[in-house]
Amino acid sequence: MNAFKIGRHMDIKVWMYLVYLTVSIGLTVWVARALSRNGLVFLEEVFADERLARAVNNLLVVGFYLLNLGYVTVAMRHSEQVGSTKHRDGGTLVEDRAGAAGARRAALLQRLRPGPVPA
Repeated sequence: MNAFKIGRHMDIKVWMYLVYLTVSIGLTVWVARALSRNGLVFLEEVFADERLARAVNNLLVVGFYLLNLGYVTVAMRHSEQVGSTKHRDGGTLVEDRAGAAGARRAALLQRLRPGPVPA
């Protein structure tokens, strides 16, 4: 498929993809930096070794990039219309999965924490 028409005008779908990519990549980088900055404090408390905490934090950031940018590329490959992802309670499937995954990671890191839990 030739995305460019003869002349100076591009197909509208190309512009939509460019905007989608720009917004998706920008949001992914912004959220990854925020999670990395704030999550490092928690990881340093969980792991006694600061170097280990930074290494785990970097691995989590790389995983976050791979997961989100992988989803962006898969979403661009499917051309059918997107139906509603809303549940009856108003939440979305993505919110439910992200919340459950975050809760599992927090519970695992809480079990790895050395010593008693501060009140």
